[in-house]
Amino acid sequence: MKPNDRTTVLRVRPMAARWNVTNSSSVVPIADFDERDDAVEYAIAVAQIKQHTVVEVYGKEGRLEARSEHALNAFEATQLDKQ
Repeated sequence: MKPNDRTTVLRVRPMAARWNVTNSSSVVPIADFDERDDAVEYAIAVAQIKQHTVVEVYGKEGRLEARSEHALNAFEATQLDKQ
């Protein structure tokens, strides 16, 4: 999936002693957590219910450590619900 105008990027990054999840359209965190894994799980859960979403995880040094793409559309979600 190539990023485009419809792509949402959720970024997980450390801030002080916590882990923040931010949306590409805002610098204000949409959520923050004590643990990195909790922040990553939250970002992925949000991405899985939205279309065209990328999750980027940054380490304490500010380097991109992981990236996952989620392009679930309504048809796919409906089909998954029926299984």
